[in-house]
Amino acid sequence: GYTVPTAGSDTFEDAGIRAGEVVAYRCWLLRDGLLTSAFQSEFVWPPGEIVEGNPERVFEGVHAFKSRLDACRYLGEYEDEHVIVVSGTVDLWGDVYEHERGYRASKAEIKSIDDSPHYDAVALRKLYKLNRKRVRK
Repeated sequence: GYTVPTAGSDTFEDAGIRAGEVVAYRCWLLRDGLLTSAFQSEFVWPPGEIVEGNPERVFEGVHAFKSRLDACRYLGEYEDEHVIVVSGTVDLWGDVYEHERGYRASKAEIKSIDDSPHYDAVALRKLYKLNRKRVRK
């Protein structure tokens, strides 16, 4: 399910809206063959697993954007020859805060990885098990 909290609240309130999962855009940094968070560089997105966070706390939820452009702008500062930026989409569900340009959720899973000449998208998709049927927990 997907819960939309009231604007400006610090805690979730059930607004009576259940919309299933939300598909949103995200970018990661590729380090040692794995996708890592740019904001929390020590956090590695585990291949084939659901990522969980606490969206009631601003910096502890799983963040993603409404548009690919905003996701790319967020990581624009990392674009140099020493850092590889990977883009794609995630499914968000559970408790989800909606913001002007994005979302903060309690659960997320990588849905897609975009093609790029800068990384092997086919190998990353295989590693992150994006070709399998997913079962929600």
